[in-house]
Amino acid sequence: MLAAVATAALNDTSSARTPESLLTVISVDLENVSLESALAAIAAKGDFDLSYNRSRLPVGEKVTVRMEEVSALKALSYVLEETDAELAVTSDGQLGRSLRGCR
Repeated sequence: MLAAVATAALNDTSSARTPESLLTVISVDLENVSLESALAAIAAKGDFDLSYNRSRLPVGEKVTVRMEEVSALKALSYVLEETDAELAVTSDGQLGRSLRGCR
């Protein structure tokens, strides 16, 4: 489904594929909130829209994230780290979910 895994974009933030809004530097301090709330907070701080299929993510799973002055992309990747998903960026700069090991 997706061409490039976000971790590659994290290592190469000059990549033309990475949307500018994902490189926005943000700080996040959330404790024991749902994954869905964490994703919404990160998207709001990064000033971008994030849409996803709720049935494909554990949206009710509780997460805690405390990060200062990191890219929105890094924060998104972090909150998904504990799931079976990885954040991926397509060749045209769209974000998506990719199952681990399916690249």
